[in-house]
Amino acid sequence: MALAEAQKQLDAELNSFFMKDKEMMGEWLTSHLPALNGLQPVVLMDTEDGVKTLLKILDDMKYGDLI
Repeated sequence: MALAEAQKQLDAELNSFFMKDKEMMGEWLTSHLPALNGLQPVVLMDTEDGVKTLLKILDDMKYGDLI
């Protein structure tokens, strides 16, 4: 998956998960997440591997698999 395609998929997943609530989405993207060892999701959005990681986390959150 190319970076641009992955970012487009991430944008769609973020909008779906946060029901297009830009404020809530922005808060999540800039929060230091334990699932990312304290990193902010926004710092992972510029690489294909980072985007894939965020897609996996969103999927886990969607299905309640995130501890």
